[in-house]
Amino acid sequence: MIYLILSILCSTFILITFKLFKRFNIDTLQAIIYNYITCTIVGCIALQYIPIDAQNLQSSWFPFALMLGFIFIGGFYISALTIQVFGITLATIMQKMSLVLTVIFVVWYFRESLNILKITGILSAIAAIFFVNHKSSEDLDLKAVINKNRWYILLPFLTFAIAGIVEINLQYVQVKLLTPQTGQLEFTTLLFGVAATIGVIILIFNLLTKKMTFQLRHLLAGIILGIPNYGSIYFMLMVLSLGWEGSVVFPITNVSVILLSAFAGIWYFKEKATPFRVLGITTAMIAILLIAIS
Repeated sequence: MIYLILSILCSTFILITFKLFKRFNIDTLQAIIYNYITCTIVGCIALQYIPIDAQNLQSSWFPFALMLGFIFIGGFYISALTIQVFGITLATIMQKMSLVLTVIFVVWYFRESLNILKITGILSAIAAIFFVNHKSSEDLDLKAVINKNRWYILLPFLTFAIAGIVEINLQYVQVKLLTPQTGQLEFTTLLFGVAATIGVIILIFNLLTKKMTFQLRHLLAGIILGIPNYGSIYFMLMVLSLGWEGSVVFPITNVSVILLSAFAGIWYFKEKATPFRVLGITTAMIAILLIAIS
């Protein structure tokens, strides 16, 4: 249970940190790159060695670490573009709705249990995501979006698919390729190492072409983001290594992050406790309870 709680807290801290980026005028892309570098350093410190050796590079899980490293960089760009074009509400909904893909996969592939309580809980989780992120004042002109670039219409669906692909691959790697209590640190560190390598190339290019300017606050923001980011993946793998079903872990994690973020929004960011948000918080609590006892 402690690993699940830590994973949820880390993921929530990431969302809150992103909300603060705008307030402190942080270059999000630059901070994300520093974040991946920080994640890699944290992993190496935890391992007490740099995990680039023949054994790890030839392991069955390394291709997945390589693939997910690329997806993390590409996924961030897609998510950022989705927020710019469609707004944070739709982007958050599509990202957290990835639990639908994940649950379908784990129930089908791993033959995980499915009963009326779990089904009701998952449906409640989906409803909670919509309610908490509902903004009646947010109007979206789809025609204007399509006229600007017709391919933009694919962005929310790509955000949804990428989030689901990440969760599915984490579940698959942990269950099929990592041994119990072994390999989580190596896999997580190399995953972020790949993302960091790609990120450094992007960073150097942008600094040389003057598209970015180095400032200490962007580096500090990346470091602050990187530590919980590493923890969110590592602790998630540890939860799965203990035999928790993915159809329980991912819905509880996603809806808990939304729930805690909503509380933080009301308490710290002074966001309004609208009827929809209160309904979403209540529905989220019910969802967690139903899935937990299923």
